[in-house]
Amino acid sequence: MILICNSCGWAHFGLSKEVARKSIKEFIEYYGTLTPEQKESYYVNRQENYIEEDLYRKYELCFNCGGSREDFHIETEEDKVPAGVTLQPIINN
Repeated sequence: MILICNSCGWAHFGLSKEVARKSIKEFIEYYGTLTPEQKESYYVNRQENYIEEDLYRKYELCFNCGGSREDFHIETEEDKVPAGVTLQPIINN
């Protein structure tokens, strides 16, 4: 399901809270296996550690404007989201 931010019109794909939490846990686990050189090479913000709740909160906000997931609507024909655009996730339940 494609969800549109009512504030800025940015398109996101919806996912469940469970999928978001699972994805975050897998990322934190993977990130912990990287060497400092790999972290610096592959990740822009190069954090030493990631906090699960901080990452989870990002799934509740518009990637573009930071608007709340509560202020989204399901895509309609009027939204005209171009085919092939990159979408960021947003929790939809």
